[in-house]
Amino acid sequence: MAPLPEVTTRNDADLPAPAGWSKGIDGRTGKTFYVNESTGKTTWKRPKDNKTTPEKAKIASRSTIGAVEDVAPTKEDNAIANFEARRGIVSEHEFGGKGGEDGDGDGGRGCPLKAKHRFGKKFFKRAEHHHYDTEKEAHEYKHTSDDVMISYSRTNKDFCQALVKFLRLNGIDPWIDWEDIPPAVDWWESIKSGITSAYAVIVNMTPAYLTSPICHKEIDEAMKQNKMMVPIVHIDVDYHDVRSDLAILNWIFIRRGLDDFHDGFKKVLSALHHDWEYIQMHSKLNKVAVLWQNVVEKNGGDMKSSMSQDLALLPHELEEAQQFLAEGAGKTFPPSDVTYKYVNFSRDVQKCRHGDLVKFLYRWCAALAVLLVASVIANIVQAS
Repeated sequence: MAPLPEVTTRNDADLPAPAGWSKGIDGRTGKTFYVNESTGKTTWKRPKDNKTTPEKAKIASRSTIGAVEDVAPTKEDNAIANFEARRGIVSEHEFGGKGGEDGDGDGGRGCPLKAKHRFGKKFFKRAEHHHYDTEKEAHEYKHTSDDVMISYSRTNKDFCQALVKFLRLNGIDPWIDWEDIPPAVDWWESIKSGITSAYAVIVNMTPAYLTSPICHKEIDEAMKQNKMMVPIVHIDVDYHDVRSDLAILNWIFIRRGLDDFHDGFKKVLSALHHDWEYIQMHSKLNKVAVLWQNVVEKNGGDMKSSMSQDLALLPHELEEAQQFLAEGAGKTFPPSDVTYKYVNFSRDVQKCRHGDLVKFLYRWCAALAVLLVASVIANIVQAS
């Protein structure tokens, strides 16, 4: 019987992009998508090679754009157009997908998105498919879901929607209250959990934010855990109205008509990745410390309960944690008080365990010695 011919499958992702198209990797799903270099149109499917020239495609796109938005460009539009030209941002009408919960055309988290006009005719629609300066940088920072939280006032939700989309296009899926608080639950406990899970909190400072008691409550909780704080200003605030623990930090300005959006959002990414290893260790220890604290409180403050002791750090973990505490003493965001308590508790537990082990070995050696002496005496008596 003749052997069957070998069958090979073609992987479109391995093929070069057709002429007039560029290839990108979606930061959330890892899937390949394609961007038309002339029109900015995006698609998941690999386009077919055709004879359409970039000039013809550009003419066609202009006719489409005119049908959607036939207005004279303003000074702000021209500035944003220059920003889009540098970063390859795609206009609203060039995205497909169904609208999200708020009608902002989410079309699926992490995929090419459809953005609404928010601040002027063309604010922030979609950032370039490759935001990092190098591929190495894109893979250097491994984010998990909800590891960044956004604290904001509901009156400024539109700006936060644009910020969320930008972060997701860069592989960061932030915690945000309109998505991450389930129905019929204690909303404040959900927010506290979101703060604890996050290694950084982005603070969208506006006049409305500074007068909101709930927003201040969120900051109090984040500061109690010494979380990394990234303050953003997109509406001017009076410095004297800002609480001191936020006023001392370096703010990132992303104000309409005053600041460059590309530079502002790039600074947000840079801030979130600053001192990465230390901040990740800070978050890891703080999460376990808060869990330990909750267990102790549920047991009436009894730190000797088995559940509390089971959460103690192991010897090699304790050594690493003590080095972290020494390093963090001079940091902008030092270890939290609960982290110090947890590490000290773990050290006491290890001392007790070490003492118990020494006592056990001492008693075991004493018992063995007694047996040996008794055996020797028995042999002497038997021999006599």
